[in-house]
Amino acid sequence: MKKKIQLFLVLVIVTFSLVFVCQKWKILDFIEYKTFDYRAQLAKPFAEHHKDIVLVLIDENSLISMDSLLGRWPWPRFVYYDLLSFMAMANAQSVIFDVLFTESQKSFSEEEMEDAMYNDQLLAQGTLEYGAAVHAFKLAIDKLATNDDDGFIAPKLPQHTIDRFSVDWDGPEVKKVTDYFLPYDDLLIASNRLGFVDIDSDSDGIFRRVELLRQYQGHVFPSLSFAGLLASMKTNQVSLDPGKNLIVNELAIPLAADQTYLIKMKNDFPVYSAGAVFQSIQALYQGRIEDMIISPDTFENKIVFFGVSAAGTHDLLNTSIQSNIPGIYIHASILDNLLLEDFYQQLPFWVSCCIALAIILLTGSAVFFITSFYVQIFCLLGILAGVVASHLGVFVSQSLVLLMAFPLVSFLLMTLNCYGYLALTEGAEKRKVRGMLSKYVSPNVLTEVLDPSTESLIPEVGKKETLTIFFSDIRS
Repeated sequence: MKKKIQLFLVLVIVTFSLVFVCQKWKILDFIEYKTFDYRAQLAKPFAEHHKDIVLVLIDENSLISMDSLLGRWPWPRFVYYDLLSFMAMANAQSVIFDVLFTESQKSFSEEEMEDAMYNDQLLAQGTLEYGAAVHAFKLAIDKLATNDDDGFIAPKLPQHTIDRFSVDWDGPEVKKVTDYFLPYDDLLIASNRLGFVDIDSDSDGIFRRVELLRQYQGHVFPSLSFAGLLASMKTNQVSLDPGKNLIVNELAIPLAADQTYLIKMKNDFPVYSAGAVFQSIQALYQGRIEDMIISPDTFENKIVFFGVSAAGTHDLLNTSIQSNIPGIYIHASILDNLLLEDFYQQLPFWVSCCIALAIILLTGSAVFFITSFYVQIFCLLGILAGVVASHLGVFVSQSLVLLMAFPLVSFLLMTLNCYGYLALTEGAEKRKVRGMLSKYVSPNVLTEVLDPSTESLIPEVGKKETLTIFFSDIRS
């Protein structure tokens, strides 16, 4: 028995070490991602979106309905002045643009150039007058800046941008980037808030996490949604507590070990077609109130995300709950999470290690120390069901995120190791007995003893037989 326990402990150590190395080397990431997506889809019906967040999207219907008035996409920028004026009239909290205005509007003739400059100035004027618009810019990694042997020097940010749009950061270094694309000059000067829109997918191409902050040449800037939060809280102070939580006023935002934020995706926000909004604006300006499709009251006290969802605009992404969803849903979901304080709580890695080790011990004990095969299978199925049910339960009910691939692979590998070891050892023992008995017993009897048929295994409680017993080598 002592030897059996020693062998059992060796299997436990070997199995845990193998799975631990696989987890650390990210071999289990693909399985983990898929189990997370399944849990997110399972929990989706129980999630609620923030009642004040709405989306205005340039969809296919918008492009068709506005083609006669505005021409092909991209639209002239005076329409955004009208949009901001409409939202100011509606008393909307803010308008967050998931649209990059990094260049002046293109023109091909002197007359068109004058119109383009006028349109650019109108958008900047609307932004300045409204005061509650959040515009997008890009902060990304330029491979030339990191791989150029000639000493590539990243361009410096304008001091105005640093002074007005960087956060007051009290914490360690965040992800460094080497390139930027800002709004055109007039819009940059008129803006009160900027947020970067860059997000990176996981290794399988699914977008599940984001950086809320990025660093450029020592200055820290917020993402688009985080800039919206800072605007609503009227603050620019951000810090990091010892528990790896971002602190904004009294709000604690949990981050992963790599300083990324795990998004609780939602796709049930109220959505309005941009074409319907602009047609309502036109009807309002012309005094045809009865022809307005959407009333300004619809957006009263709302946070309005404005973006693009039309096919072919290259802004359709794959997320944990839905494929080919407009990227604006990611930004809206992040701000929704922050305002509702509706976060995934990721437990430390050591918790998952303890769970995996416990599962390995239970699995090995069921195989090694339970003699009945049927009871073994029942116990193993119970362990597997318990792992799956507990991980799904805490995810759906408490938004607790535990590693799921780690314990599942631990269970499967320990089961295979135990049965593999028993098969090898029992096979060796059987071969030894067969070799010894083959000298004294006929092949038919040997087969009956060592390789019993199914029928002979059934009556384990006993059966009646007529036997002839020969006693030999008995002295006197």
